Amino acid sequence: MTWIVGYNMPGYMPDSEPHAFDEWSEARRYLVTCIGWEYDSIEEGSLEETDIDATIGRADKLASGQTFGETVGRYHYWLTCE
Repeated sequence: MTWIVGYNMPGYMPDSEPHAFDEWSEARRYLVTCIGWEYDSIEEGSLEETDIDATIGRADKLASGQTFGETVGRYHYWLTCE
């Protein structure tokens, strides 16, 4: 099984190729990292910061093998399997 992680602006193709991982835990770690990049680009103390922080928390607490898809900030983030 291959785990795929990617992100894109809703309605647009991804800015970069989604990444493939053999291990679910590596894919989840990369997903959290990608969402963190959005967190780093916004204004401190904003409502958007709270939303992104909550999304990072949900992604970080995924059960092993669980998929994910959520739009927060400017992007939609996903973790799925092929």
